[in-house]
Amino acid sequence: MALSLLPQLRDDDARVVALMRDSPAIKEALAEQNAAVTLRRKTAIGEIARLDRQMTSNHPMLQDAIDAALAGVRAAEETLSAAQAQYARALGARQNSSISYQTKRDRLEAELRQTAGDIVQTFCSEMIDRLTATRKAFAWTDARETHPLTGKVTTRHSDNRASVQRRVDAINAAIETARELAVTEPDPFQVAVKIATLRAALPAVSSDLLERTE
Repeated sequence: MALSLLPQLRDDDARVVALMRDSPAIKEALAEQNAAVTLRRKTAIGEIARLDRQMTSNHPMLQDAIDAALAGVRAAEETLSAAQAQYARALGARQNSSISYQTKRDRLEAELRQTAGDIVQTFCSEMIDRLTATRKAFAWTDARETHPLTGKVTTRHSDNRASVQRRVDAINAAIETARELAVTEPDPFQVAVKIATLRAALPAVSSDLLERTE
């Protein structure tokens, strides 16, 4: 019974759909729906056309802006390249000048040292020997005392460290001065006189030991 009714129900449904399609209300609703879709599509098509026109209109102007910017970049690159080349030339010129200066100065100083005689070199060698001897002249003593009441032990240290250091400093300064005399004093005789003065002015190492309490 159910199987015989199914085709009948389907036929009824088809008739219902056909009746609804022919209904004025349905036709009106479908027409409105179609009109709305058509309007949206028409609007979209019109917007595409507007975008195409805008793009076509703006493209030359945008391309011109790109071309102008690119020309500016190329001009800046050329300016930078020229500036870098100028900078490299300036660095090279300074380096060449420094090399030339140092070469000439070294040659002139070598000539001055040679014409000053052996006195400067001899003096410097003598001073180096005196440095060794001066450092060996360092002397000291230690004395320990115990306090009779507290038992505290006090160490009394005495040395000539300050005197030795004064002479070491004076010898080093004399060496530097003598080397400068070789290239700054034009008269060789005066070089000899001033070196003799330097030698005579060296302070002696004191035999007095200065006390330091520890």
